[in-house]
Amino acid sequence: MLRPDFRDGAGPWPLATVGELYEVKSGIALGPSRRPERNRRGYLRVANVRRGGIDLSDISEIEEMPQDEQRFAVRTGDLLVVEGHANPQEIGRCAMAGPEVDGLLHQNHLFRLCGNRTLPKLAELLINSPQARRHWLARSATSSGLYTINRKALSDLPLPIIPVDVQRRIVEFLEAASEVACAAEVKIAKLRTVRQGVLEAAMQSATADWHQRKLTDIVQLPTGQVDPREMPYLDQVLLAPDHVESRTGRVIGRESARAQGAMSGKYIVRPGDVVLSKIRPGLRKVVVADFVGTCSADMYPLRPTGEVLPEFLWAELLSETFSKFAESVSGRTGIPKLNRKDLSSYVMVLPPLADQRRIIEVLKGIMEEERVAEVSVAKLRTLKQGLADDLLSGRVRVGDVA
Repeated sequence: MLRPDFRDGAGPWPLATVGELYEVKSGIALGPSRRPERNRRGYLRVANVRRGGIDLSDISEIEEMPQDEQRFAVRTGDLLVVEGHANPQEIGRCAMAGPEVDGLLHQNHLFRLCGNRTLPKLAELLINSPQARRHWLARSATSSGLYTINRKALSDLPLPIIPVDVQRRIVEFLEAASEVACAAEVKIAKLRTVRQGVLEAAMQSATADWHQRKLTDIVQLPTGQVDPREMPYLDQVLLAPDHVESRTGRVIGRESARAQGAMSGKYIVRPGDVVLSKIRPGLRKVVVADFVGTCSADMYPLRPTGEVLPEFLWAELLSETFSKFAESVSGRTGIPKLNRKDLSSYVMVLPPLADQRRIIEVLKGIMEEERVAEVSVAKLRTLKQGLADDLLSGRVRVGDVA
């Protein structure tokens, strides 16, 4: 695992403000005169500036005016900082401009920082740090649901003055960490494709003892609801769609009914139930329950019969086949939703239990590789954020990157 080590220096680095280190520039205010006609030119908006990167998938155009090149053109190495956003956690997010955006203009909801006292990639990390985010939140204003930071709030952000040779070593570490994380993310995407292919390949090699069965013939649908304000449900886990990660089949949050202030009726959940979100089924939110508790009425706890293993049913409900079916039947109302009649019309190919176990074992091996790669990515992200806070606080010293 990559790790930063800057232990052989002395004392925290001195601080200077963004306003002392950079020229802070505003962007173009949009209006009728800026509708693109004769002199069209691409410009960057808030949507293009991500935390640590620029998204070029959707570049809008604007009518270019005299002096725009001099006043508003983005140059390689500039830093773009989001001035306003509906989500307070997104104000102040920062991205370094690379050569791919050189010459594009930028709108007035993006500040542009010009200067060379700090290497741009390192400055990007510092401005995106949790400590910087706390600075934005303490100084932001809100109006009509939009959170904003002004030029003074940005200019007052303190940054460490780090020797250039140390900056270079830090940036080398960051680039190495990013390469490892990117490789892991590519691996995760490939493994998920392979996982999907395992079930599809198994279906194509079905033998005579594999039978088509209606989903509702091999599971029990929930009947009746319980009051989450009563014991024992009040202090048991209450699973909601937001607690389930899309497409992975994992629980990402556990809260009791008490903690959620639940009041309306819920379904009982037992270990081995396959809990399927019926709202927006295209998100593919399905888990195998490992707890005693309840689930939202926006989910179905499906209780497998002896013909199907919970893990096999889980894999089927995460599959491309079921997802396409669910999307085709759930879009009749404003919010896509699966009902019991929809589930009763779904037919799946069901192998014997022995074949189900073999398929599950293959899937488990792939998912373990996914988990290891995801842990690696999460550790690298935490390491980078921790490094940023250490640099801002002066806890990190001069040294080598190992």
